[in-house]
Amino acid sequence: MIKKPEIPGLILNVYPNPSSDLIKISSGETDVSGMRYLLVDMNGKVILEKNMSGNESDISLSTLPPSIYFLKVYQNKKEIGTYKIVKK
Repeated sequence: MIKKPEIPGLILNVYPNPSSDLIKISSGETDVSGMRYLLVDMNGKVILEKNMSGNESDISLSTLPPSIYFLKVYQNKKEIGTYKIVKK
């Protein structure tokens, strides 16, 4: 984790990390309305952008080359957390 979530009581889990195929974002019991995530490469290029629709979201890394990526989580256009993702 690079930047911890800034919302009191919000716990986001991103796992497994490193991964070769799939990572999950879990928000536990937290309301995810207005939350979205971006997967960004080392050059700052947005690879994937999606709204969170439930308390757990899957992100497929299977088509991406091995590298380091950054997962940025936003709520209502405010960045609330950033995670370093290692793709094996």
